[in-house]
Amino acid sequence: MSILVAIDPGTKYLGVSIWEDGVLSRAYLSNVDDFLHLGPRTSSSDQMSQCNELVIEKMQVFRSSIASDLINISLISGEVAGMLRYSRMSKVTYLPFRKWKGNLPKKVTTERTLAVLSPQEKKRIELPKAVKTLGHNVYDSVGLGLYFLLKNGKRK
Repeated sequence: MSILVAIDPGTKYLGVSIWEDGVLSRAYLSNVDDFLHLGPRTSSSDQMSQCNELVIEKMQVFRSSIASDLINISLISGEVAGMLRYSRMSKVTYLPFRKWKGNLPKKVTTERTLAVLSPQEKKRIELPKAVKTLGHNVYDSVGLGLYFLLKNGKRK
């Protein structure tokens, strides 16, 4: 069984999607501290502990970027990768967002992502109720995982 975890990192929250043999099994928003402290012991513990690939959105610097946020997000990405690697995960891929989604608005990338998913997969996307503005992080993690799987021939 092949398990991929895709992460859209942020300073306070992570968009997380888990793919089992190329099929979305769960997508959710996680508090960074909770994820780093609980990690493989979360409700997705079986899948996390069996994760053999991790793909994380790589930060890029732009004129409008806030350097401290980019540094913090990069550190968080490294912590996540290290934690999952320790849990038997073998491969980490960092994908720049321009490579997987270009400059498209979030609404467009979300619509394109949802158009490819099956009805069952769409039901497995857990959007945050308390912090509704962060739902795009969940969709980005799904889009990132989907791009990686399609590009590498791991999803039909």
